[in-house]
Amino acid sequence: MPYAYPGVYIEEDLSPGLNILSSETAVPVFVFSDDYPIDSLELLRIDSWLDFLEVLGDFNSIEQDALYNSVKYYFINGGGRCYVNAISSLDINLLNNPGVITLVVEAGVSLTRYYVDFVNKLDDIRAAGCNVFALFDSIGVRDELTGSPANDMAHYPSSDHAAVYGPMFKNNKGYYVPPSAIAAALIARTDNTRGVWKAPANIAVAGDLTLTEHFSKEVHGRYNDYEKPLNLFREFTGKGTLLWGARTLSLDTDRWRYVSVRRLFNMIEQDIEKAIRAMMFEPNNQPTWEKVRVAIENYLFPLWQNGAFQGAKPEEAFKVQVGEGQTMSKADIYAGKLIVEIGINAVRPAEFIILRFTQNMESR
Repeated sequence: MPYAYPGVYIEEDLSPGLNILSSETAVPVFVFSDDYPIDSLELLRIDSWLDFLEVLGDFNSIEQDALYNSVKYYFINGGGRCYVNAISSLDINLLNNPGVITLVVEAGVSLTRYYVDFVNKLDDIRAAGCNVFALFDSIGVRDELTGSPANDMAHYPSSDHAAVYGPMFKNNKGYYVPPSAIAAALIARTDNTRGVWKAPANIAVAGDLTLTEHFSKEVHGRYNDYEKPLNLFREFTGKGTLLWGARTLSLDTDRWRYVSVRRLFNMIEQDIEKAIRAMMFEPNNQPTWEKVRVAIENYLFPLWQNGAFQGAKPEEAFKVQVGEGQTMSKADIYAGKLIVEIGINAVRPAEFIILRFTQNMESR
């Protein structure tokens, strides 16, 4: 712009800004077997129960179907936008649409011969770096839970990106409803009302559903404490049926025992990764590092305010480091690497509440 006369001139700074936005955290995909009567390998978006009925068309014996009941009771229990997808194209569609899906719901696949294919697809998806969390059903209709975790949980993969829910539900017509679908709805409801850092448990189930099996505290304790835990739905007098577990299948129990902790990290990793792409090919110097650090701190600060992290002060809840001598050497910088280290003191659920009572004998 030429400067010809005295005055105030405005120039736009075209250097990229950096603002990290929070993404949706509970968007599930319900999988179906390849012989299912939906003639599509695409990732099909479902915004409502009526949307799903249009996708199904004239499918006979529909009310007995596991996917039908999964989606139906997902919406009844407060679930929002979701997707359905065939197992055979699950990996391709999720990897081609990064960040769209956050939950993969088994939705009764264990009742079919495609269960192994489903697990293999999940392995491929995770190996490719797709940050999704899988919800498995406990042993299906053909085999009831035995009360022995070693027998019932052996075939599930050890993973901090997965959890198992059980037992099966029945509706008032006697049709089975997979527990993974109900868990997906309760996760969505919790994320929307409390936040992804709140453990999705101690929540009531809606609809005309009853449990197919019931367990004592002792049996529940064995499942909960096993190396591959089972998150059980339980009936409580005056409260109805509640989801009463929030553990992953991870063997690394110090870091990834709880569903909420793993999913909180999934959200943060996804949001920051998406925003940091704007810094690709920017000068790898102090102004860029400062822009990155401030953006990440501004993203994490409201999460701390809302209760996602432990710590009375921000510096106790999270830390962000980036720069030469902190996270990068000169060799890293010359190699084009911008390395950011983020520490998070994630909040964990109060799974065991212990009350200690004492009696003052001297006052008697």
